[in-house]
Amino acid sequence: MSINKQSKISATRLYILVILLSLFWIILEANLFRLQIINNDLFSAAAKRQYEKKIVLPARRGAICDRKGNKLATNVIHYDLAADPKMIENKRLIAKKCAEAFSKSEKYYLNKLNQKTHFVYLERRAPAKGNYDIFKMNDNGLIIGENFGRYYPYHSYAAHLLGFTDPDDNGLSGLELQYEKELKGVEGEAVLQYDGPRRVFYNADYPLRRAEQGMDIYLTIDKNIQTVVEQELKKGVTKAKAASGMAIVMNPFSGEVLAMANYPSFNPNRHKYYKASVKRNKTITDVFEPGSTFKIFSAAALLQEQIKKPEDIVYCENGSYKVYNHRFRDSKKHGWLSLRRVIE
Repeated sequence: MSINKQSKISATRLYILVILLSLFWIILEANLFRLQIINNDLFSAAAKRQYEKKIVLPARRGAICDRKGNKLATNVIHYDLAADPKMIENKRLIAKKCAEAFSKSEKYYLNKLNQKTHFVYLERRAPAKGNYDIFKMNDNGLIIGENFGRYYPYHSYAAHLLGFTDPDDNGLSGLELQYEKELKGVEGEAVLQYDGPRRVFYNADYPLRRAEQGMDIYLTIDKNIQTVVEQELKKGVTKAKAASGMAIVMNPFSGEVLAMANYPSFNPNRHKYYKASVKRNKTITDVFEPGSTFKIFSAAALLQEQIKKPEDIVYCENGSYKVYNHRFRDSKKHGWLSLRRVIE
């Protein structure tokens, strides 16, 4: 082969090599342009999600107190147990320890730990951190959150009046719902940052916004009177073999409600185990005609103003009396009776 022919082959190879290298660098630059310029926001956000996380700082819910300051609804510390399934080192062991602590099956927790997500709740409102082995385990995928939980120290007493909250401490009924805005408070916020070994610290670039606790509410209810009314109402309903009973005690001079009770009652700490009909505050939701229980007030007014005397005769309309479009009927058809007999 001649020298000229070898030179041409070498030049051709060189051109091909230069072209291939040029194409490689063009493709590389184009890909870098796509990653750093076109998709910059997308990949920056993805990276930020890996090393930065916002957490909510819960606000203490305001207490509900009786007239003397006794707390009828207050807060206790509870713990929420969560996990990052993609970081859990030993899922079967974690599931076993959770099953031992919270009386659910290992399969239940394994299903949660096998989800393709970075966050899942394993258990909420665990009452005491130190009593469970699961809280003592050192696993980078476990997340333990300390929160406030609603607690009613007197259990069923005044339950219908106070109402109850959901697992996130949002009011669902009673005073808890009516004064949700005042009791709730304002949640805070903090931004956490992870370094290479996944150690956590506050991100100094974002100011820590502390939570503002809710307002305490003081009622006209008297705990001692409420207790007596609840006990006596239960006795009365049981003695009469009635389906239910209601009672309200008021201060006759000011109209203040000192006690409000329903029977049967329920424990707002475990409200999910009761039927909706049991949790309804019938003293303010159900409508009843006052009937004979109210005639003593009319009679007292007539006697006080000397309009009638106990011996005066009253016509009882034969047990039926119409007011506008509504007809009231007595349990018996009475004709003429003395005022004394009417009261009797």
